[in-house]
Amino acid sequence: MRLRKFFRLPFAERRLFVAAALALPLMRPGLHLLPFRAFRRLLLAAARRPLRAHGAGDHPAPERVLWAVEAAGRLVPWASTCLTRALTAELLLRRRGYPGRMRLGVARSAAGAFLAHAWVEGPGGISIDAPAPAIFVPLPALDGDGT
Repeated sequence: MRLRKFFRLPFAERRLFVAAALALPLMRPGLHLLPFRAFRRLLLAAARRPLRAHGAGDHPAPERVLWAVEAAGRLVPWASTCLTRALTAELLLRRRGYPGRMRLGVARSAAGAFLAHAWVEGPGGISIDAPAPAIFVPLPALDGDGT
């Protein structure tokens, strides 16, 4: 059933889903092997290389980029955390020429435990993993690149 659904998607969305499914599991080892800032810098450098278009409609809308990351995250749950999804979404959005802004936020639970969350804000107010308003306090920008 899932495979049939996959093949009904337009080619550009199938390609996007595969890119998300391949990128998500690579994020975790990258985060374990490199310091966060170094790994993110590496991803942002990779995102600067634009994708070569293979035809009309090859760049799906930003909403579909976020859909692909969420859908792939359901298939590789062991590799999918809010941080890995945010990094993947930011990479895929930027590779396709869309602005993507990764955000990190912190909060305290009712019991006083420290909580952290990562999400991506895309163009037009779309987002992946955005927390409920006022739960997480966004941290200052990570780099001088405007994110």
